[in-house]
Amino acid sequence: MLLNCGNKRVVALAAPIADGAVPVQWEEATRVELAADALTTDPPGGATFQPLPAAAAKARNYPVWSKQLGTWVAANESLELFRSPSVDEGSHAGESERDFRARLQQASRELRDETLERLRKKYAPKQAALDEKLRRAQQVVERERDQATGQKLQTAISVGATLVGALFGRKAISATTIGRATTAARGVGRAMNDAEDVERAQQTVAAIEEQRRQLDEELRAEIATVDASSGAATERLEKVVVKPKKGNVTVKLIALVWMP
Repeated sequence: MLLNCGNKRVVALAAPIADGAVPVQWEEATRVELAADALTTDPPGGATFQPLPAAAAKARNYPVWSKQLGTWVAANESLELFRSPSVDEGSHAGESERDFRARLQQASRELRDETLERLRKKYAPKQAALDEKLRRAQQVVERERDQATGQKLQTAISVGATLVGALFGRKAISATTIGRATTAARGVGRAMNDAEDVERAQQTVAAIEEQRRQLDEELRAEIATVDASSGAATERLEKVVVKPKKGNVTVKLIALVWMP
């Protein structure tokens, strides 16, 4: 019974020992389901044994066969693994595709949560700054609107008083009437300017709102990219064949075993 132990997989092999120039030929070995700790040194009751080949009785042959086994395994054994292109992660030896995908999904969820948290922290200061700019701009709009409303009312009163004075005064046109009309005209001009100030303030609010909308769109796009890269359950897995290097193959045990 021969055991080859690699850093990822344990392989148990059994090869016959024959009389001849090459007593053990590893290409004739077969895989067996047998662990080293299952071996016993005492035969079962009533067991009989075939004659032992001469080569098997020489202790110096076993280290030679062990070295040959390591060389043969490095040249002929391989591992077929799964690989996830999205996260550059490979399966373990003996891990089924189902188990590998389950492990990928768990790792993908954890990575997604970490990535989203970093994105939120990245965008939070920008969002807060724009929100504050928007709040201040909206206050300016309200202030300009109140001022414009007051100026319109004052202008209306001034114009009304001027017209009343002109219509019902003793003189149709007087210096006082002209002065009042001039003041009213100036009030109309100020009212128009105030209206323009309101419009400009509203344009500022609209511009900041657009910046906020674009920032939110940018964040949503980054989140969508993260979600698209976390499809471990459905992504097409690559199959990778790994050949062992001779230096990575360890022969754990080589022993003479009688097989039933």
